[in-house]
Amino acid sequence: MRRELKGYFCVGTYSQPIRFGTGQWFRGKGEGLYLCGLEGEKIRILGKLALCNPSYLAIAQGKGRIYAVNETKAFQGQPGGGISEIAYDGRGRLTLVRQLPTGGGDPCHVSLAPDGSALAVTNYAGGSVAVWPLDGKGGIAGPRQLFQHRGGSIHPRQQGPHAHCAIFLSSQALVAADLGKDALVWYGLAGGRAVPQSAKDCPCAAGSGPRTGVLSQDGQNLYILNELSASITRFRVEEGGLTRGESLPILPEGMEAGAGSDGGGDLQMAPDGRHIYASHRGAHSISGFRIGAGGALERVSWTPCGGATPRNFAIDPHGETLLCGNQDSDTISIFNLTGGGGLEPIAQQPFPTPVCIRFFQDGLTGAE
Repeated sequence: MRRELKGYFCVGTYSQPIRFGTGQWFRGKGEGLYLCGLEGEKIRILGKLALCNPSYLAIAQGKGRIYAVNETKAFQGQPGGGISEIAYDGRGRLTLVRQLPTGGGDPCHVSLAPDGSALAVTNYAGGSVAVWPLDGKGGIAGPRQLFQHRGGSIHPRQQGPHAHCAIFLSSQALVAADLGKDALVWYGLAGGRAVPQSAKDCPCAAGSGPRTGVLSQDGQNLYILNELSASITRFRVEEGGLTRGESLPILPEGMEAGAGSDGGGDLQMAPDGRHIYASHRGAHSISGFRIGAGGALERVSWTPCGGATPRNFAIDPHGETLLCGNQDSDTISIFNLTGGGGLEPIAQQPFPTPVCIRFFQDGLTGAE
């Protein structure tokens, strides 16, 4: 009799060669999108769907939809990348529903409005944000909106805008972190449509390179991981916009990642809402932080990721297990969350170019 799986998740992989923003060429070894189950210390592949560079994923929980960006510089004969809408069923079968161009090169992040009314994609190379309305079943239902960012900053990689992630503060507000212009760009939302609200845009520290972020469970604090400065900055969420607060380095004092290495990779919050974790790709590690009074952060742990270049990781819905995708060593590392922000390495499994991992909240009853 088959043991019950501890959880189901999907993995996006690089499947084709890609030139990163650093100028580095990278050869993807994956086959596209994988649907997997976690059973103890083992990862089982339950299904696959051939896709071009699905490097970031979002799941419409309960609607049987996965959305994957296609990180390319040309898609369906047009300049830029794509967004793929995929259906999944209770037995883990994956079906491509539709693909659309995003209007900008190298889309690297996709996110969903909390009420399921909209989908947002950030185009890194294009420096733009694309927004689509969704129907009640999670389908992409209307024409794309495309918002082009302008400006740059002081780092050599900041000669122009590089929109890196879009974070829904609510179903009425969206913030895009732009690594190139060192800014958080604010959009209002209504009926699945976005409206720029530039008066609420918030500057970040010069040369910091905001990459990704998470919102506190009470909605009062936004934590932004800065790729170039390898730090986390806390922003207070207020009615009139964002107020920048303190920053904390990812790495322990005195630790150097090496000149020219990649900096901050991913930032995730534990389900308890009291801890967040940040990866550093150059130092091949994950740091744990405790959220204290008023939302202030304290670093409480530092753990080697068990591989090379921890681009992305995910925490299971019960807050027991962390899966880390090690892009350059073709492995996924499995950790137990020990409580208090610590990690305990458990196992590691080969996996081709894992660059995004997302757990299902609603399970896959009947999957074999």
